[in-house]
Amino acid sequence: MVEQVYLDRQHDRLVFIDRPADEGFWDDRWAQSLTAADIRKKSVFVQHVTRKYLSPPDRVIDAGCGVANTVFGLHHAGFEAYGLDFAPVTIARIKKHAPELNIVLGDVREMPFEDAFFEGVWSLGVIEHFKDGYASIIEEARRVLKPGGLLFLTVPSVSPLRRLKMRLGRYEDVSAADMARFYQFAFTPNDTIRTISEMGFRLLESRSRGGYLGLMRESNLLKRVLEPLYESRSRPMVTLRRAIDLVISPVSFHTKLFVFKKAN
Repeated sequence: MVEQVYLDRQHDRLVFIDRPADEGFWDDRWAQSLTAADIRKKSVFVQHVTRKYLSPPDRVIDAGCGVANTVFGLHHAGFEAYGLDFAPVTIARIKKHAPELNIVLGDVREMPFEDAFFEGVWSLGVIEHFKDGYASIIEEARRVLKPGGLLFLTVPSVSPLRRLKMRLGRYEDVSAADMARFYQFAFTPNDTIRTISEMGFRLLESRSRGGYLGLMRESNLLKRVLEPLYESRSRPMVTLRRAIDLVISPVSFHTKLFVFKKAN
């Protein structure tokens, strides 16, 4: 099924329709071909952002860790790194291929850790998949963070390009029938900042990411031109794509990075 995008006019957000992102969805996506090499691809982005605010051996968790690239990278950067995900087959394979990592099966809304356990919590592309909202995820992150701890969050967001398409009526209104196949939301950045700030956090940083991807996804006219470059893994093409991404991200970003500090 091809992913479709609709407008939730009442809540000023976009709704992506595909297949519900439950445990089975992620196990189907990750676990079947997951190898040790897949896990051991360090996330340079996560390491770089974490080191900007925290220092080894601070305790950091990726809550919704997927194939645990982030956990592997943080572990080998000297952090006391943990990973949590609710996809059981994926977690079992990670434990088999990388037994040195602290990986647990669990729910990001009810993590098996004591209060004020971590200096940092990562949430990479997680909160948008919950149809009933993400308040319980943020509340749980706040619980397990120490006073002054950091919440690192990435989430699909409404870029200026998407806002323009909303105003031009390029998205159909979402229906109840569509929501039965709910996959994820894209929130407005201001709404995300306001909501999380009201839950006891202070915004430290906001950064646009994925401009190339956002433009490719939102422009049917350009998709055929942009897609081959996006899928290329050759070094010159990757360098070109990153340069383009840097220039156009403020206009067409797919996601936003937010860094929040827990109030004392």
